[in-house]
Amino acid sequence: MEFKNKIILVTGSSRGIGKATALAFAKEGAKLIINYSKSKEEAEQVKEEINKISEAIAIKCDVSKEKQVKKMFDKIIAKFGKIDILVNNAGTYIDGDEWNGNEKIWEETLRLDLISVMNTSKYVAEIFLKQKSGIIVNISSRYSLSGAYDSLAYSAAKAGVANLT
Repeated sequence: MEFKNKIILVTGSSRGIGKATALAFAKEGAKLIINYSKSKEEAEQVKEEINKISEAIAIKCDVSKEKQVKKMFDKIIAKFGKIDILVNNAGTYIDGDEWNGNEKIWEETLRLDLISVMNTSKYVAEIFLKQKSGIIVNISSRYSLSGAYDSLAYSAAKAGVANLT
């Protein structure tokens, strides 16, 4: 597939796998939306690195919050007029003692690793239907099949992503 001038949103792309994914697309000529929820500094660094070879903007959005997701897509369409590819990468891995009732770990992990995928997919699907084109890539994990011994919430969320896909 040709990525030159494709508009691509990679969620959670200010660091880690998301950053590497965004940079790889940029090297192929894609225009990137760098999504972050906490570190503006890291997102700006990725944006500047991409702007040396292609074009990028950074948008702060907690993708687990539906209203913020809608605003993010409104900004993307206002800037680029379209979006071609969504890569649902944002996620978290929290080690914890989930058997002893730590609901906070479950809630945070499910919100960021699963609900965010539903939120972004829902809004981009509306855009893709109007455009009559678009691609969604969901990042799951091998733990969606086997389970992670130290994070049941992560395993359950990634299994949800695999089934949602």
